[in-house]
Amino acid sequence: MDAQDMIFEFAYNMAFHDATTRNAFLKRKEEKDDDDAFHKRKAAIRGYSKSSVKSYIDSIKKGDKPDPLMVILNICDEENTTNGLTFGNVQKLVNMTAKYMFLSAYVDSDIRDKFIMCHCPMDGVMMDWVKKHCTEYGLKPIKWDTSWSQ
Repeated sequence: MDAQDMIFEFAYNMAFHDATTRNAFLKRKEEKDDDDAFHKRKAAIRGYSKSSVKSYIDSIKKGDKPDPLMVILNICDEENTTNGLTFGNVQKLVNMTAKYMFLSAYVDSDIRDKFIMCHCPMDGVMMDWVKKHCTEYGLKPIKWDTSWSQ
């Protein structure tokens, strides 16, 4: 494994952790007393999603401008959603991996500039700020009634 692959592995694993911690990825009833089953399900999703995220990052690094929504929807297929990975989990996984890869290339402006079209992960705090201040920036008032992950 070369240095770039190691950096991606680190970024992806950090992003996967971010996307599936706390209440973001819950144990099922049948897993309540079976940590092994829960971790196997989580590992399967990690492995299944990794190639799509890697292809997305590789496209960015080549100078392409891939649409993150297409990657997110590709990962949000029946197998992953059946296994408990929500749109919000996947959105965070894709965008946080891009964020970590951007940070790893921060001192290299040629690579850094390729990340200009990436989406910014939004949490509840950011959504509340955008709702409160959107008109100051000439945007129509935003009415979000559901959480971002739903």
